[in-house]
Formats: sequence, C-alpha cells, structure tokens
Amino acid sequence: MIRGRLKRAQSVLTVVLLCLPLLSFSFAGYLRFATRLLPNYSSDVDPSTYFGLLLVTTIIWAVMSEKYELVSIEKHIVAESKLRKTILACLSTYVAVLAVIFFYRQATFSRIFMWISGLCLLAMALLFQALLRWSWNRKRTLDKSDVSVLIVGADEFAVRVADSLRSSPVTPCSIKGHLRLPNQSSAVRAENVYELAEIQKLAIGNGFDDVIIAIPPASLSELPALRAQLSPLCVPIRLVLDVGEGLQRSKRLFSMGDLLLVDLESSHAESAIYVFLKRAFELPDPGDWNYEAPENPVPLRP
Repeated sequence: MIRGRLKRAQSVLTVVLLCLPLLSFSFAGYLRFATRLLPNYSSDVDPSTYFGLLLVTTIIWAVMSEKYELVSIEKHIVAESKLRKTILACLSTYVAVLAVIFFYRQATFSRIFMWISGLCLLAMALLFQALLRWSWNRKRTLDKSDVSVLIVGADEFAVRVADSLRSSPVTPCSIKGHLRLPNQSSAVRAENVYELAEIQKLAIGNGFDDVIIAIPPASLSELPALRAQLSPLCVPIRLVLDVGEGLQRSKRLFSMGDLLLVDLESSHAESAIYVFLKRAFELPDPGDWNYEAPENPVPLRP
C-alpha cells in the first residue's frame, strides 16, 4: 500500500532525527568528560544541567528540522543534495542554544563539549541521510513488487498522474489500468481502459493495491457516488487534487473541524521560528530590567 509504506518510512525518519541530539550529546560527553583524549580533562560536571540542555536542543532541533524540510521522507529520497539545508538546520539550532545559554546564568557548559556535539549532530544527520537513501534504493532493487494501481479517469490529467506514479522515486507504482468515466474521452495509450460497468468483474481477483481517483475539479461533486460505485473493489481509495499549477509540493492539507483545507498561499508569520524570534524581540528593554551584573561572571568552561 502506498500510504502504509510512506507512513512506516516517515515514522522511522522522525524518530531517528529526534534521537540525533541525544546521540551527539552522548558522544561529546564521553569524549569530553569520560576520556583523557582532549586537553583540560575534567570530570567535575553536573549531569542534570546537561540533560536540561539536551531537552532544549532537541526541541529546537525538531523545529529547525521541520523548517528546513529534514523531516520529509520524499526530500531525502530524491537525488538532490541536502547538505546546505542540513548545515543551516544544525547552525540555526546551535545559535539558538547558545542564545539560551547566554541568558541562563545558573550553570556553565563546556565550550569543547558544545563544539563536539554540534559537529557530531551535523555528521550524524548527513550520515543518516546517506544511509536512508542507500537502504531505500537497495530495497527497491531487491523488492520488485511495485504497488499495483488502478487509475479512475482516462483523460490527459489521469495520464499525467499515471506517469508521475510510475516514475515516483519514493514508491514507484505499476499501473494496471484506467477506469473511464461516462462521457470522458480517453487519452490512454499504454494501459487497459475499463468502463464503470465492469466494476463487478474487476472486483474478482483484480490484484489492485490502491485505487487512485484522478478527476478534474468540475467532477468533484460526483465523488460520493463514485466512491459508492468503487466500493466492491475493497481496496484503499485515494484522491489526487488538481488545484492547478503554482502550488508548491511543500504545502500541506490540514483539517479544521469538519473542513479539509489546503494551503494555496502561506505567510512566513505562521512559521514557528518567526513566532519565536518575534517574541524574543518583543521582550522589554534591558534598561528597564532590575538586573545587576555579577561581580565575577563565570564564562563558559573550556
């Protein structure tokens, strides 16, 4: 199933990404505090403060991973470099973490630890992306069982949908045929074309994994009746939304109550990082704070 494969891969990707700060902190902590491989060895450290720092880093990393699309399984599978966005995500995360440390005066943190953990996070993120792409391509090579799909629709739009599914880098599909709608001219050349009256025959040993409905917006009002006619197939039914050109793939469907909405135009003011920075700059003027600088401020530990 298309959605099942994507959900499993997306779950693994999300869990591993959220665990990367923990792995980088563990490696950096071992090098800095448990070995004598680095200069200025010190075992005088309060673990609780570093656990708190880990929690803050993980939260910021999750926000930055979403902002720079590191949590998108499709972005990792396609043959495009993620180096720039991964570097920006790691850099933004640690700039924010250092800002938190600057304002938090109750504890000090090792500068060497911060450098090692930041570099480890970047290296682990890049390594994980390479392993994910390699394992996905290897699985596709060894597993020849593509998802078998029946396309509902036989016009030019349905043909474009079939071509896109067939060449998908994430989950390539095998198109078993098209189901022509009434009064619809067929533009299909390579696959079988069936009629709606043949639904009962197709339901017997059809071998379809998914049914993809690719119909023009003018026919969406017929969707409830069409779903009822397709019910004998007993397979998952998906709908391809044709909202015209210019809609970026990064946009998402979302629900609000009983409404299903899709972003056609969005604003940067809706992003989490914008809200965070806006809130930071709206803080009161430091001159209005009743704050006295400590006589002997403690710098970051070497």
